[in-house]
Amino acid sequence: MSFLKLKKLIEEAKQISLFAHARPDGDALGSQFGLAGYLRSRYPDKPVFICGSDGLRYGDFFPLKTPVSSEDIRASLAIVLDTPSVKRVEDQRFLSASKIVRIDHHPGGEDFAILDIEDVTASSTSELVAGILYKWDSTPLDKEIAAYFYFGLLFDTLCLSIPSVSEKTMAIAAWLAKSGMSVSDVNQAYTQVPLSLFEAVSALRSKLVYDQRGLGYVVLTNDFYQSYGVDIQAIKEQVHVLGEIRELKFWALFLQDENNPQEYSGSLRARKTPIRALAQKYGGGGHELACGISHLTLKRLNELIEELALLAAQSE
Repeated sequence: MSFLKLKKLIEEAKQISLFAHARPDGDALGSQFGLAGYLRSRYPDKPVFICGSDGLRYGDFFPLKTPVSSEDIRASLAIVLDTPSVKRVEDQRFLSASKIVRIDHHPGGEDFAILDIEDVTASSTSELVAGILYKWDSTPLDKEIAAYFYFGLLFDTLCLSIPSVSEKTMAIAAWLAKSGMSVSDVNQAYTQVPLSLFEAVSALRSKLVYDQRGLGYVVLTNDFYQSYGVDIQAIKEQVHVLGEIRELKFWALFLQDENNPQEYSGSLRARKTPIRALAQKYGGGGHELACGISHLTLKRLNELIEELALLAAQSE
C-alpha cells in the first residue's frame, strides 16, 4: 500500500525535490540520480530537482547538480533518500517542502515524513527504490537510469560481497542489467580511483594496529589527508580494505575531524557479530554489521577500541 501511496503523491505533486544525507555516498547519489531520471522520463512536464553536494570523488559518473531555489523547494514534494534522521539531511530546506516522503534502508529512522518507506532488509536504498519502480512497471529502465541504481547497489554492497546481499538484491541487479547498460563500465566506475587515493590507501594499510583478539583499526589525523591531497570522505569510504584481512572479526577506521581536531569520527565494521548496540552506546548508529560514530574524544575513542577488542575476544 505504501508503494501505491508514493505513486499517488508523486502524481499529485506539481514538482519534486530529491534530498540525501550530508557528504552523499554512492548509494545516496545513485538513488537520487536514478529516481530523478525515472521521474523525468515518466513525467516530462513535472520539474524534478536534485539537492545537495556533487559526487566529484566518483569521477564524472554523476553529473554536476544544478542549484535549486528555496521557492522551488517550498513548492515541492520532498523525497528524502538514504537518510534516517532530520539532522543528517544535507540540505535542511527540505523541511519547508509542501510534503515530505522518506525512503531508506537504515534501521531506526525518525518519523518526520507523511510517508515513510523503510526496509532494513534491502542492501541499499538504490535496491529499495529500484524495487519500488519494478513493482510499478517491470519494463526494463533506460540504461542510464539503471546504471545509477546499479552503481548505488554496488557501492553499499561492496560489489555484492556483504551479508545484506539477498536473492532480492540479485533479482533487482538482473532487472537493471536488462536495460542494456554496460555492467562492466559501471563496475569500473565504482572500483577505479585516482592515483592520489590509491597511494593514500596504501599508506592507510601500513598504519593498521592489529589486536590478536580479532580487531584491526587505523587512526588517521588531518596531516594524513593533507599530505596526500585527498578528501576525508574518500578516505572514510576505504574502511572496507581492512575487511580483506582474514583474521579480523571487527575493523574500524577513525578520522580526526578537520574542523575540530579534538574529535574523531569512526567507521566500524563486523564480520558476523552485531555492533549496532555498541555504536549506539557511543552516540552512533547504522546497520547491525556496519556503523558510524561522530564526535569521539581521544579518550572515548580508546575506550571504544578496548570494548571492540573485548567483544572480539568473546566472538567466534
